[in-house]
Amino acid sequence: MNTNMLNPAKLMLIDGNGNEIKLNGTIEFEELNTNSISEIDPYKNVSVNEYSMHVNIENSMKLTKKKLIKLLMSKGIQRNGANEIAKYLLKKNGKYTMFDLMMW
Repeated sequence: MNTNMLNPAKLMLIDGNGNEIKLNGTIEFEELNTNSISEIDPYKNVSVNEYSMHVNIENSMKLTKKKLIKLLMSKGIQRNGANEIAKYLLKKNGKYTMFDLMMW
């Protein structure tokens, strides 16, 4: 596969309800191994390329506390529980991000 021919892809997160969240990040491909001889039939010229794919997600999509609580409530979490989760995330990370929302 020629990685120069790949179009930039959108990174999307789809939760259990089918809601899509666009993520900021990149997808990188790295060629690991190339074999030009088939192990089954050494007279048959076959090219096998192995690639590694790395997905880097930027954790920069910030949320306000109010928006985080509303999104947690839309997932069925009660208001008091959403407030406790928001307090925990603020203590742990110092900010609220969409990436944190994926865990709940």
